Amino acid sequence: MYFVFFDNIRLILLSVCSSTLWLILSCSKKAAASPKDTNNNSTKKVVSKSPPAAAAAAQKQTPPNENHLNQGVKDAPPPADGTTSKEKEVLKDEQKNSKETKSKKDEKTKTNNNQKEDTTQMNTGLNLEQRNAMRKTWAMKAVKMKPKEICKMFVDKMKGFNPPDAQYTAFEANIELNRYADVKCIDETRVVLKNRKCDYIHASLIQIPDSETKYILTQGPLPETISDFWAMCYQEKVKFILMLCPLVEGGVEKCSQYFPSKEGDKEKYGDIEVLFAKKEPEPVKEVGWSVMTVQPADGEKPPMDINHIYVPWWPDQLAPEDPKPMIELYRWVKKVNPETSPIVVHCSAGVGRTATFVGIDYSNVRFQNEPDIEMMDIVKELRYFRYQAIQSHVQFLFLHVCMLEYFAQEGIIERDASVEGFMEEYKKHANKKLQKRKAGGEADKSKNMYE
Repeated sequence: MYFVFFDNIRLILLSVCSSTLWLILSCSKKAAASPKDTNNNSTKKVVSKSPPAAAAAAQKQTPPNENHLNQGVKDAPPPADGTTSKEKEVLKDEQKNSKETKSKKDEKTKTNNNQKEDTTQMNTGLNLEQRNAMRKTWAMKAVKMKPKEICKMFVDKMKGFNPPDAQYTAFEANIELNRYADVKCIDETRVVLKNRKCDYIHASLIQIPDSETKYILTQGPLPETISDFWAMCYQEKVKFILMLCPLVEGGVEKCSQYFPSKEGDKEKYGDIEVLFAKKEPEPVKEVGWSVMTVQPADGEKPPMDINHIYVPWWPDQLAPEDPKPMIELYRWVKKVNPETSPIVVHCSAGVGRTATFVGIDYSNVRFQNEPDIEMMDIVKELRYFRYQAIQSHVQFLFLHVCMLEYFAQEGIIERDASVEGFMEEYKKHANKKLQKRKAGGEADKSKNMYE
């Protein structure tokens, strides 16, 4: 009888201990889950304020506590509600997600490595065939228009267009440093000089979309700004300067002599010394190439070689009859200039011939990334960087011809009857304008004969 009594007591105690242990484990799980729920609630409050930040915070706060799960599997007996199997499923899902994440990262890394060969593809995800198709689409639409229609479109829509919200504070505060009073310099894109009494120079920086290539578009230096011009080139580590105008056109000075005229000569411009180091062979027919060595006059900084390219045959306010030499020059400059070094381009005001040349590179990239973009859109974009970029309708038409010539050379389009016909019509138009200029029919109409 006593044995039966003690057996009953032992069973009761075991039952009580088992129940107590189960309750302790349940409470422990609830306590561990409680902070997670609190974090989720606080995350919901953040979502409305900053979705990206909140999402990142939620991902960081809510992953299952792996140490807690592993400890439960190892030390605790399997509860009656089957929690252990669920925890195993959670761990299994985490491992699966981890593998998928790693796979995606590996795939992304592989893609990025392949795309380094083509900077445009890196930014757009388009292959060469797709990009060429877009450029061809633009070209085929362009040749369907008559050159006179394109010129009229420019005059009607672009003649007075400039960024509506642009500011010109620095330009207005330094009138004596501007070649033309009506060719402004936009504050937002101007080059800021460092370590000089005045940080202003009439120069604008443009970066080609989806590319590391940068251009500095600037006016032809004045006697008062020659030192600033070379200081800018030295500061920005420029390797190439393109001069697209002669010093004098039509009896009017378009640019001051800002470099030594003979090989071996050295000139001092303010606090900058410039040596005409050597003359190189013509990279393109009738295009001069000289190397200038530039150094601060105090000698505290090392000298720097800068290539000076001189193009004397681009007529003021007009454009060359043949686009081939300009495309040849464009190809050569792109090949020899380091992509990390900005290219300085100037004419007289730095808005007509200058922006048209830069427009070749800019258009080439934009046309292969945007299926519906027009040349008018290109000019508008350029004018957000440089006031009055591409100043005349002839230059606007010439940019069309340059792109057609470049695409034909690249094999993107064929030189069929429509392309050749468009080119011939342009040549007649450009020649007519040039002959009229030579005959004096288009004399200077204002004191600021820029471009």
